[in-house]
Amino acid sequence: MLRLHDELIAQLSKLLTSQNYNPVVVANHRLYARAFFDYLAECDIEVGAVTSVQVDQYFA
Repeated sequence: MLRLHDELIAQLSKLLTSQNYNPVVVANHRLYARAFFDYLAECDIEVGAVTSVQVDQYFA
């Protein structure tokens, strides 16, 4: 699962960079994504199974 997380974060970074986001913004979004994936791992939730309710719970 962690390998998948790393791949998704790399894709996010590539996408944001290709859209000319500031490198600091890209780094911040990478950190936010890592924290969210850590949360999913703690809750034993697969990335593909995440619902909008679970995202809301994370941000609450």
